[in-house]
Amino acid sequence: AASRAVFAFLPSFKPITGIIMITGIAFGAEAGFARSQIISGTHALAIALYGLLRPNDTLLAASGKPYDTLDNVIGIGGNSGEGSLADLGVKYSQVDLVDGKTLDLPSIKNALDTDKTIKVVFVQRSKGYGDRRTLTVKEIDELYYLVRKYEGVYLVVDNCYGEFCESTEPKG
Repeated sequence: AASRAVFAFLPSFKPITGIIMITGIAFGAEAGFARSQIISGTHALAIALYGLLRPNDTLLAASGKPYDTLDNVIGIGGNSGEGSLADLGVKYSQVDLVDGKTLDLPSIKNALDTDKTIKVVFVQRSKGYGDRRTLTVKEIDELYYLVRKYEGVYLVVDNCYGEFCESTEPKG
């Protein structure tokens, strides 16, 4: 109760709101959410993808195949009929990294130019289980500026295991 004393003039203000605001400022977030009920990075990514994608939309993975923990969420692994994005009519495509190292921005731009059903561009910053380097903030920021040119297309950045690797965080 003593910790709420500083917020007495705002009776409906909850301290967790302050923590979320401070976190957003620290990460330089344009938008986002933070909740203790989110139990893992995969859970957070699933919430973002289910929230943004609708039937007949396409999810474009810009850094090759995502972590295998997302296979059942996307619907590229496991059994159909379990509530994956594919079960809901969401399509999936991917652009592999150039030589397994860096984003293929020309191919991503081509995909965005030719497939108007792409609603989310997904990029995985860390190497995960793969044998590649972690993508830099600069590389992801270049992708961000490319995606921002397309109205109604969102960039979802999987920054799990990538946070605090550089002095800034990637845009997304």
